Amino acid sequence: MKTYKRRLSPLAAPLSLLAIYFLNASNLLADFSITEIKAVAELTGLDDDGEPSDWIEITNTGDSAASIEGYYLTNNSNDLTRWQLPDVKISAGRSIVIFASAKDRQDPDSPLHASFTLDRKGDYLGLIAPDGKSVVSDFAEGYPEQYPGSSYGYGTSGLVNRQVLVAKDAAVNYFIPTDDSLGEGWKEPAPKFDDSEWTTVAHPVGFESRGGTLEPLIATDISGNMKGVNSSGYFRFPFVFDDVDRRIVSAQLAVTIDDGYVAYLNGQELASINVPSPVVFDSRATASRLDSLVIRGPETEDISSKAGSIVGGNNVLAVQAMNRSTSGSDFVVGVELIAEVQDTSGGAQFGFFKDPSPGTPNGIIYSQPPAEVVFSAE
Repeated sequence: MKTYKRRLSPLAAPLSLLAIYFLNASNLLADFSITEIKAVAELTGLDDDGEPSDWIEITNTGDSAASIEGYYLTNNSNDLTRWQLPDVKISAGRSIVIFASAKDRQDPDSPLHASFTLDRKGDYLGLIAPDGKSVVSDFAEGYPEQYPGSSYGYGTSGLVNRQVLVAKDAAVNYFIPTDDSLGEGWKEPAPKFDDSEWTTVAHPVGFESRGGTLEPLIATDISGNMKGVNSSGYFRFPFVFDDVDRRIVSAQLAVTIDDGYVAYLNGQELASINVPSPVVFDSRATASRLDSLVIRGPETEDISSKAGSIVGGNNVLAVQAMNRSTSGSDFVVGVELIAEVQDTSGGAQFGFFKDPSPGTPNGIIYSQPPAEVVFSAE
């Protein structure tokens, strides 16, 4: 990803005596920054005329309240005094929002409107000191292309990137139980549970008659171990998570299943489909799933509220997958576990916001325009 630099500099040159005469001390000591922009006008961001508008957020990052009177906003690095801000006092740590609507309104007692709009394809944007020359805060190389449903800005949260924790073609350790001797322990990660004597194969696993609908989904045929023995199987997907300066902020589980399953993350139940209560070692799915539904794609579950179960080091996604009957003619189970992982190493950075927050503290920053998690295609 290209790095977009923003300058947060003090006044580059001493102000003239004449300028000092007209500026008060709070202006000279003020520390203002452009902290968020919205360059794609949408119905979710209406101005005081009820019209969609671009907008710019400016935050007082200093320790005391100060007026932004006399500062300039510009979208042209060759015209630094394009639009001047009126006398609006901003409390320390607080923000104001200026609509970039080209309506040119400077009444400090009404919503402010700059004399220009923002280019969604990316452009220069700067906040200029009252001397009309010194850059206080800007996107020196231009902000990147903007997209609907998100905003762009600066915050203290680390970048968030998508990480596949369990891939759709990951190896799986599996065991077909014939009694309840394993109890609940098989759901726990190593070293609490040792699955070294289980069978390790590529997944998805299952069985289907030759030329059957589900055959293309199956990487390893386990009919010899499961069919006619048990309607249930235990499947363990170990993975390691590095939590040094990183944290999981959301997670999604995708499961391809015929006919039922219950999934556990380090022993905590995550999600299930077509399972009886209670679940025992030889449980059968409570209903069949149509093959046409199975091949359409995996069932996805947002497990963000349970992502705290993922720890630094060894983890395991444990799945008890069930067929409708012991003698069922087909069966398949495949999983994919994806997380959005935040860099917490510190330092403010640029990024996209999934939830625009004009005038309020910024949220989690994403390195790419936020979108729904897309699981790997089969």
